[in-house]
Amino acid sequence: MARKSSSKEDDMDSETLKEVQDLKRLVMVLLLKIGATPDDLGYALDVHPSRISQLLPVRKIKKSSSKIG
Repeated sequence: MARKSSSKEDDMDSETLKEVQDLKRLVMVLLLKIGATPDDLGYALDVHPSRISQLLPVRKIKKSSSKIG
């Protein structure tokens, strides 16, 4: 029989999940800023590009004009 987790463990899991989701959004914003498209992100995450637009304000994210390197 599976062990039941305490509510404290459940809270920790939900906090960790939220942090991971926040990090995912930040990485997607950075990728969009350096020129990736919602199509690129959708392909990488195996989701439809429209899902990327639902998660982030793609049109409001300004692309970086400076190049690294």
